[in-house]
Amino acid sequence: MAQQIRTSICDVYLRAKPVALVSFTVAAILLAVVPVAEAQTFTVLHAFGGTGDGSFPLSGVTMDAHGNLYGTTTGSLTNSTVYKLTHTSSGWIYSQLYTHGTNIEARVAIGPDGSLYGTESTGGPESLGVVFNLRPPATFCHAIDCFWTLTPIYTFQGPDGDFPTTITFDSAGNIYGTTVQGGVTYGGVVYKLTNNQGSWSYTQITDFDGTTISEPGNGVVVDASGNLYGTTLAYPGQIFEVTSSGQPQLIYQFDCCMNGLDTYAGVILDNEGNLYGTTAFRGPGGNGGTTYELSPSNGDWTLATLQGFPGPLECNGTIGTANLLMDPQGNLYGTSFCGGAYDYGEVYKLAPSDGGWIYTDLHDFTGGEDGCYPWDGLGLDSEGNLYGTASECGQYGGHAGTLWQITP
Repeated sequence: MAQQIRTSICDVYLRAKPVALVSFTVAAILLAVVPVAEAQTFTVLHAFGGTGDGSFPLSGVTMDAHGNLYGTTTGSLTNSTVYKLTHTSSGWIYSQLYTHGTNIEARVAIGPDGSLYGTESTGGPESLGVVFNLRPPATFCHAIDCFWTLTPIYTFQGPDGDFPTTITFDSAGNIYGTTVQGGVTYGGVVYKLTNNQGSWSYTQITDFDGTTISEPGNGVVVDASGNLYGTTLAYPGQIFEVTSSGQPQLIYQFDCCMNGLDTYAGVILDNEGNLYGTTAFRGPGGNGGTTYELSPSNGDWTLATLQGFPGPLECNGTIGTANLLMDPQGNLYGTSFCGGAYDYGEVYKLAPSDGGWIYTDLHDFTGGEDGCYPWDGLGLDSEGNLYGTASECGQYGGHAGTLWQITP
């Protein structure tokens, strides 16, 4: 049975406990990579921690069609915020859209109606979590900080889930998500929310038994056939599939010190049905984690390790907390929570080349005004600019953090 979690999202992602190993016949392939230097421009767009500002941005950013950025800060974990960074001809304008939330750690999603959706991991009357919708005020607001209206669209009760994380929309406008805990045996659930003229109905797709698969921690991705894929927080790291008929199956389990350990990050999906993700620790490159590809073939899955990272184990691995990002050319972008030249984290790129992958270090965080410890993944605009957050350090130090841009 999963341990109750009630404090910080860090406590969820940075814990590990033994479960029974499951044997799979999978090939782990380490592809040769060569570090490459590229000229990049790193710019801090906003320093968190100022007067009346949010702080400790664990989530990354979400970009709308106009190039505006949205994100969340956890603050004191009882005073979270949702913010917007508006892109203007003269720069960026920061504004708070909502505050006084309860543990808003996951990044927000933009729904088909153009409004924001997200989760409060311990919100609601039972403190088991809420899925919410956030809309702008009904009348025009002339102030910089125009607070939006938050409406809960589903509140968890325990058997239906507990501690919701990342959500995603399918092409029909349905919401899919996971809860780390909850369900009959408290192994976590995968759920769906269906919108019917403004009223949302809940469907529990899978209730994990807590033995073979447990603690789905970073949402799911949906393929063209309606199959769902995700990862778990359970040691030593698992990747699962839930078929369109609702049947769960474990498609890969990591093996410590061979191909990585602990899947705190979720997976992304390419057009060929391949999955990409990261592990946090113990890959072939050293104490740090890995970037991997999992490819389907005749009902089986084959794992290829694209990059193994060195790194100090006491610093929670080199990578592995953030989802990867893939651009239209098939390049992968990621962040390391603790690694790089100064052990404060880095932003990196993996480019496919002649059957291998070329690794490029795009930025090493210094722990100064650029920030430190990037926790979540990245955003990408049409011009190839990358956007992300560093959860700590920055101009105001401590748990303040930064929002930044990397221009190629």
